[in-house]
Amino acid sequence: MNNESISSRILDLISSRSLTQAALARRAGIDTALLNRKLKGHRRFRRIELEWIAGALGLTLATIVSGTDFETPSGVSAPTQEATPTAS
Repeated sequence: MNNESISSRILDLISSRSLTQAALARRAGIDTALLNRKLKGHRRFRRIELEWIAGALGLTLATIVSGTDFETPSGVSAPTQEATPTAS
């Protein structure tokens, strides 16, 4: 899936969950203005950002990228920015 398709998919998911871009950005730990630029196609998404977005939406990365409608199985948490190890 290309960046435009991914952006469109994320916008659809935001709408279907009655979220705002700002709310999704907060949940995913991404700057709101940066998310907006990426959704408009001015910047490309990094894989880790898509993982954070998927986690914030309760989905898997594969769901975001492939466009399937599978949610994260019960008892399995999708990664979020807080759960991502940082380099020291």
